[in-house]
Parts: sequence; C-alpha cells; structure tokens
Amino acid sequence: MLKLDSSLTKENRNYLTVPVLKDFCKRNSIKIVAGSNRADIIKLIEKFANNSDENERQTLDFLEQSFKEGAKTLKIKKIRKEIEINDVILNRKVKTHFPEYEASYIITTIPQNNLDLVRYSVELDGDHLNRISFSFLVQLLTGKYPKEDSGEVIVYPIFVDVDFETGFIIGRGKPVSVLFEYNENSLKFSENVKTSYMRLIDQAIETVQMLTNYSEEEKGKVEKGFKQAVFRLLESFSFTPKEIEKKVSKFNPKIEGILNCFENVYNLKLDKNLRKSAKYDLGIFVEKFLSITYPDEEIFIKDRDAFPYRISVMDHEYVKVDETAGLRQPIQRKEAFFDNKKAVFFHKKCDKVHLCFRRLNEKYFGNKPYRVIVEAKQDVCLIDFPEYVREEDIQNVLSRILEFYTL
Repeated sequence: MLKLDSSLTKENRNYLTVPVLKDFCKRNSIKIVAGSNRADIIKLIEKFANNSDENERQTLDFLEQSFKEGAKTLKIKKIRKEIEINDVILNRKVKTHFPEYEASYIITTIPQNNLDLVRYSVELDGDHLNRISFSFLVQLLTGKYPKEDSGEVIVYPIFVDVDFETGFIIGRGKPVSVLFEYNENSLKFSENVKTSYMRLIDQAIETVQMLTNYSEEEKGKVEKGFKQAVFRLLESFSFTPKEIEKKVSKFNPKIEGILNCFENVYNLKLDKNLRKSAKYDLGIFVEKFLSITYPDEEIFIKDRDAFPYRISVMDHEYVKVDETAGLRQPIQRKEAFFDNKKAVFFHKKCDKVHLCFRRLNEKYFGNKPYRVIVEAKQDVCLIDFPEYVREEDIQNVLSRILEFYTL
C-alpha cells in the first residue's frame, strides 16, 4: 500500500504544491470537494493510488516528476566524451559502483546516509545514447541552525541528466539553507558535518561523469561560451520595441551632423573607431530617454516570453556593472540600463541576468510571471528558479541556454 508520508510531502518542503496536486486530480478524474485543503487532496490521491496497480504506477510517476520540478537550482557543465559508452557498459558500471541497485521510486526508497542511486533511465536512438537521467537520494539533517542545537532528518533528492546530443551534464537540487550530513547516532548539529545543496549536486554530477566516461571541457573555453549564452538570452528579451525603434530611426540621420559639429567646435578629428563608438553612444542616448519617458510600460513586456529586470557584468575594463529595476519591472525602463548598455551589448558578454518568464500553462498558477536567475560562473552555468515551476517551464529556459551556447 502506497503511503504519501515523507519529509518530501510535507507542506513546508514545497515539493508538492496545491496547483500541481489539483492538476493531477483533474487529469485522473479525482473529484475534489469544495473547501478541501492540501492534506485532504493528498489523501484523495493516496486512495486513488491504492485502487489498482495501474493507479499506483501513475501516482508514482507523477510524484517522481513533481520532486524533480519546482523551485530548483540547475548546474550545467560542458562535457566531452573520453571512452565510448552504451547502455550495456553503463549497466555494468552501475552494478559495480552500486551493487545493491534496483530501480525504485524516491517516495518508496529507504534513504541512506550516502548518496544512493534510486533509478536511471536511458533514451536511445537505435544503439545510440541520446540521454540518460539519474535520480539520487540521501538522508540529511536540517533545522534552525544555529538557533537550535538539534535538527530533523529529511530525505533529499538530486537529479542529473546527461544530454549526449549537445554535450552537457545538468544537475539539479532544491536550495536548502541548512544541511548537515547525518550519522544516525545523533540529531545534534555539532556532532554532524555541515554540507550544502551545491556540494551534493557536485557530488552527484561527479558520480554520473564517472559512470558515463565523460569529463569536463577546458575551463577557459567554457566560461566564454556560457557568458555568450547568458548575453544571447538577455539580448533575445531586451530588444528595442517597434514604437521606440521608429522614433530612434528618425533621429539617426542627424547623428553624423552632430559628430561633425562636435569636431568643428573643438577642432578635433575622430578616427574611424572613435567615430563608430561615438555613433553607438549617441544612439543609446536617444533610445534611453525615449524608453524611460514612454507612457506605456507594456511595450517592454508584450510580444516576448520574458523580460529582464536585473543584469550583472564585468565590463572590458574590469569594472563591475550591476543594474536592477524593481521586481517584475522591465529594466529597459531604467536609466542605469542604458548607461551601461555598451558594456554588455558592444562586447556581447553577460555574467548574470534576472528575468521574469511567462508560464507556458497558466491554468493552475495564473498569469503572474515566474523569476529566473541565470549566471555564468567560471566553468559552469547556474539557473535558479526561486519559486515553483513546472518541468515544461524549466525546459523552456534550459533549452535556450544550451541552444545559445557556442565555443
């Protein structure tokens, strides 16, 4: 009998939200009585699961997917193949490193104190591996450290996907501020070793790299590629609206005259490169004041799947540029964005961008956009989803980064 009683199903863990539970009930004709709370809905799903083996399988698949999506941090690494791998070799290596492995589900797995492989699935194209997905589970200690001396035991899932087509490995886990390794002998924080969710994601990624014979690409190349990918993501959602573009184009013919006047007044002669730079600066100046004074903010939000509200970049002179608008307010309405636009758009690199994305399906979560933070950090790219999002939304953001990446 399936029991949905786990640290993962507790409301404060935010793995299972009411909109997601309602969606599952709707798709499986589970009637929810008006006024039902989250606990009531979980009981209904539990009852549904225990009606038949097929219902139980559907419920387990749903839970597995729900644990993987939601508020997560994704860590992306570019990898290269060392030795050819296939599903036979992979299965052999899994059995060697996890001798007690038997495919299971997170909700039904008895947690271990070390990173344990729960299941993995292989996507094949004939004999060719396209993708492998791994689910890991570990037992940890969390709580109100350092205010309290002891914590509570939780199970913590980590997921790793290897995309052989694009050559990326993607680890993900839920951000948790307090995590300690758990030794079963004590609930006291002082008697356990502190860890972090990023450290656990790294551990899972390293395990998968060992199982799949993949190693990391050269750091210098990768850092450049990820910064360009973050820039292209920013660029794709911060284009100049048509309404502003038309106004700017009316002024462009006058720029040459302004530069000529400048040269005459100060008896200067700008060389080709300086003149190009000055024209670019004047264009930004015009766009800036047309944008921040435009009466309708919607032109910076409509006709795009997302809009940026904060950017961070180290410019070509190694000056840190970090500009922000109000939460869920487009940054193209802020003077500071245009004051530093050249540092970002002229050099086509960006370290970090905060965006608001539209949900692909607004039925259960409404039309309020969700926040995403994308950061190129040395040899990795981090994507942070601070609030609950469905897997389709995670893939919508992730696929853009993988597509925009170029060495």
